[in-house]
Amino acid sequence: VKKPFSSIFQRITQKVKGGLKEMLKENKFKEAMNNALESAKAGMIQNVRKFFEEALNIADEIEDTRKRSYFLSRIAGKMAKVGMFEEAVRAAEKIDDARIRSMFLKNIAIDMVKQRKLEEALKLKDKIEPKSWRSEVLSKIVRGLAKEGKFQEALKVAEEIEFAGIYSWAMGIIVKEMAKMRKFEEALGVAEKIKYEWYRSDALREIALEMAKDGNFKDALRVVDNIEYPKLRLELRSDIKEKMKEAGISEKDIIDKDEDK
Repeated sequence: VKKPFSSIFQRITQKVKGGLKEMLKENKFKEAMNNALESAKAGMIQNVRKFFEEALNIADEIEDTRKRSYFLSRIAGKMAKVGMFEEAVRAAEKIDDARIRSMFLKNIAIDMVKQRKLEEALKLKDKIEPKSWRSEVLSKIVRGLAKEGKFQEALKVAEEIEFAGIYSWAMGIIVKEMAKMRKFEEALGVAEKIKYEWYRSDALREIALEMAKDGNFKDALRVVDNIEYPKLRLELRSDIKEKMKEAGISEKDIIDKDEDK
C-alpha cells in the first residue's frame, strides 16, 4: 500500500533542508512527485497545489544554484503534467541555469499543446532558446492549429520557424489537414512553399490520395505528376490506377472526357 504523499512530503522536507543529495539518494523526491500526480488524477487538486507550493518554498531555501535548478526543474515539469501551467512557468523561470530553464519551458509549452492550450504555448516561444527548441515548439503549435482547421493561424505561426526541415514538416501537416477537409486548391498552394523536396512530395501524395477517395482521379493523377521522387511517384500512380480499376474507370476514359469537353 502506497503511503499518502503528504506524509512522504513531511519526510522529504527534512531531507531537502538537510541536503538535496541525501534526499535524491533515497529516491523520496521521485516517490513524492509520483504520488502527487496520482492525487491530481484522483481529483485532489487542492492538496496537490499545497504540496507544490511547499516544495517551491523548500527550493527557495537551497543555496547551491545547481541543486536549486535541478529541484525547480522537476517541480515545474510535474506541475505542467497536472495542468498547473501558470505555476509551472513561474517555477521554471526561477531556474538559474539558462539552458535548463529553456529546456523546461519548452517541455511546458509542449504539454500545453497536448492539452489544447495553444495560445498559452505560443506566449512562451520568445523565452525558449536555442532556435531548434523554439522551432520544435512552434511546429507542434502549427499541428494543433491545423487539426482544429485554423489554417491561416497555423500558416502565420509556421512562418516563424527558423529551421527549413522543421518548417517543411509543419507545412506538410497543414497541407494534409487541408486535404482531409477537401480544401485542395489551398493545399496545393501551401505545398508549393515547402522547402524540402521529400516533405513537398509527401504532402502532394496526401492531396492525390484524398482526391482519389472522392473519385477525382483526373486531378489526382495530375498532382502525382508533380511529385519529384520517382519511386514515390510511380508507386502512387500505380495505387491510383488500381483504385480506378476497382471503380471501373480507365485512364483512357479520363482522356476521352477531356477531349469531349
